[in-house]
Amino acid sequence: ETAALWPIQSMLEILGPQFFRYLNKERIRNKLYTRAIWPSNQIVNAGDHPYLGSGPEFHREIRVAPTNLQFSMGYWIYADKVAFLASRRESFGFIIQSKELVELQLAQFNMLWQLCKPLRLDGAESKEFLHDITRED
Repeated sequence: ETAALWPIQSMLEILGPQFFRYLNKERIRNKLYTRAIWPSNQIVNAGDHPYLGSGPEFHREIRVAPTNLQFSMGYWIYADKVAFLASRRESFGFIIQSKELVELQLAQFNMLWQLCKPLRLDGAESKEFLHDITRED
């Protein structure tokens, strides 16, 4: 399981849609479950980004942060690592491997998770993306 405090529009701008399409195909194929929190001003259209769907079939749950919490830098927690990525404005990223940092970040993430509202991004485009994954196997 992974957890991400992720300003998705900023990350799409930095990493690009092709990266996220590939990442999510591999993540879904490997059944890697993730929880993501997006700021309310960064929600994307599922029709434009079908690989960002959520729900059990996507092995992802997305929640939206309260409107008074906006952020342009994000982090992604996985195993004993936390990857931090800034927006294009500051343009930097780094990974720290530390079990203690992961514990701290997860504690903060889980507290925030309770304050966030669920978001479901699914539509015909997202279902087609899932179908394409099984067709490619």
